[in-house]
Order: sequence, then structure tokens, then C-alpha cells
Amino acid sequence: MFLRLFFLSIASEGLYLLLAAWHRSHRFEASAPFLAIWAALFLAYALAIRVVQERSGRGLTLFIIVTSALFRVSLVLEKGGFATGAPEAFLQGVNPIRAAMGARPGFEAIGAVVFDLAALAVIAALLRGLSLPAGLALVHGWNPLLVKEGAASGRLETIPLFFLLLAFLLLQEKRAGASALAYGASLAGPPFFWATLPLAARALGVRSALSLLVAGLAWAPLAATRPFADLMGWPPSSSIGGSLFPATAELARLLLTRDPLAPFLFCAGIWLLLALARTAKLDPDGAGLPREALVLLGCLLFLSPQVLPWAFLPVAGLAAFSANRGWIVATATAPLTYLALGEGSWSFWLAFAQYFPVYASLVFVALGTKRGRKGRPGKAK
Repeated sequence: MFLRLFFLSIASEGLYLLLAAWHRSHRFEASAPFLAIWAALFLAYALAIRVVQERSGRGLTLFIIVTSALFRVSLVLEKGGFATGAPEAFLQGVNPIRAAMGARPGFEAIGAVVFDLAALAVIAALLRGLSLPAGLALVHGWNPLLVKEGAASGRLETIPLFFLLLAFLLLQEKRAGASALAYGASLAGPPFFWATLPLAARALGVRSALSLLVAGLAWAPLAATRPFADLMGWPPSSSIGGSLFPATAELARLLLTRDPLAPFLFCAGIWLLLALARTAKLDPDGAGLPREALVLLGCLLFLSPQVLPWAFLPVAGLAAFSANRGWIVATATAPLTYLALGEGSWSFWLAFAQYFPVYASLVFVALGTKRGRKGRPGKAK
């Protein structure tokens, strides 16, 4: 196992160095060489998951942490000309964490990597507490989207992701007060992290008020200087990266109304029903929190009118807690949005190429799991 994993780590490191050195243009993410390297990275990543997904051991955990750090540090040092600017979009505008880090130019990538690796350590502890294989930490540590967007592009979504995972770990350890504080810190990131609020409200109970207080104090300075609609990115400037929402909007325009709020309210209603259903099924001990958070965050992105690639970083971080590997596919196809970012247009075929593999894999694995549970309980994954 370690021999195969070692060779896969060497191959991945070489691909990351090639990714950093191949091109210095800010449009590299929309080029054929980038997509070719990206496909090779995910192939190595998928093979590594197959090797370790049912393995445990401290040596394996240490190997995953060390190699994950190596991937990120090499990109931070190389800084291969990736665009570090983050355009504002729906639920991805200015937030307290981004505003605080923006006051320290040049430290975005370092901060993103430090918190990303800290999140990996928290995931290893969460897996141990849930009696899940330690090798699943690789699902987070080696994910190319987390490595590239954090280390090369300095995306700060890794910071609220760390606090979200820390909140889950503290709750697992029966430290509800500290968990509420950590969860409140996670709400200082992009507003799509608020999708986890129903779950947190049930798991934390009255202590969730402490989380809201922390979040409110963080958001107050921004809310005092900028309109709420601007902070939420409403109305969206385009449908780039959108999936179900643009399709719903087009159907509504053809069949019902041109009012832009109609499809938004419809999609919001669908997500709210899903959130209530998943929250109602939450385990009393909160053991399923990471998995359910993944579902609510992922589905919010599927139903959003505009989604930039790095919005899928929380999905990459939480995918280790789901047996459905379709969530990993979402992180593999997310960079296809770069093809549209430079042009400012989003087509049906590009959306199809990005999201059809995601939906197909999620449904296929879910149906296979249900069939396995009914027919052969021991074979369900």
C-alpha cells in the first residue's frame, strides 16, 4: 500500500510543479494544458483513494498529512502566475474573513494553506472519533481543488471550513460552548456557509444563539458600510457556474413569468424543504453532522444562480464523510467554470459538461447503495 501511495504522491507532486511552472498567464485555468494536467491530477487522486479508503493507522495518517503539506507548500513557493483576484458573485462577495485578510496583502495563500492543513488535522480526529478509516483523510488532503485554490490562488474559504470542522469536533467531544464559538467563526466566511444553520441549531440548541452573536459581531462593520444586497451578491451579475437555477429560470420565463424572483423563490423553497428533512433525520448525538452539512452545502450550490469554482472547497473538505464519491466529482469538474469566466457567458453545454457527471455519479452511487442495503447488507458502501 505505502509503495503505491508513494509513487502516486511523487506523480502528483510533479504535476503540481508542472501546473505552477507551465504558464504564467492569469488565463491559464481556461487553457487545454491546464485541463490536461487537472485530469491527470484527479486520476492520481482517485487511484490514491482506492488504495487507502479502508485503511487506518498512525503511519498512514502522518503520510497523508506530510504529502498534503508538500503539495501545498510547493505551490505557495512556486506561485505559478495563477489569478489571485476573487470576483464577487452570489453569496461569494466581501465577508469579514476576506476583509480582514485583505488588510494583509500577500498573505492570502499562506493563510489559506495554514488553515487548510489545520482542517486536515481536524478531519483526522473526526474520522477517529466516528470510527471511520483514517485513510479517508486523503479525500481532503489530496483533493486538487483544495490544493490549487488554496495554495496557488489564495482562496480563503479554507478558513471558515476549518472553523466549521472544529465546531463538529468540539461537539463530538461534548464541548458545546466551545463548539458554538467555533461555529460562529465559520459564519464569518462566505454566506453559503449559512446553509449549515438548521443543522447547527438542532445540534447546539440554545447555544446556537452564541454562534449568531459571534457572527453578528463579525458582520456588523461590513453591514454598516455596504448594502445587504451587495454583501449577498444580489442580483447576480450572470448565471456563470449555475446549474439548476438557470434551467428553472428559463422554464419559468417560457411557461410562467419573467419575474426573476419567481425561480429564486422556487429554488429557495426546494432547498428549505431539503434542509428541514435532513435536519429532522440528524442523529441525536450529532455524529452525522459533517455528512449532512455536505449535503446542504452541496445542494445549495446546485440551486444557486451563480457559482464560482472555489465555492466547492467546502464540498471537497467534507467529502470524506460521505460514502457517495459523486461529491468528489463535483470538485473535479468545478474548474470548467473558468472557461466561461473570461468570456462572461455561460452556455447550456458547458453547464451540462460540468454538472451532468456530478448528478449522474451521485444518483448512480446512491441507487447502488440502497440496492446493496436491501439485498446484501454487508456489501453496501
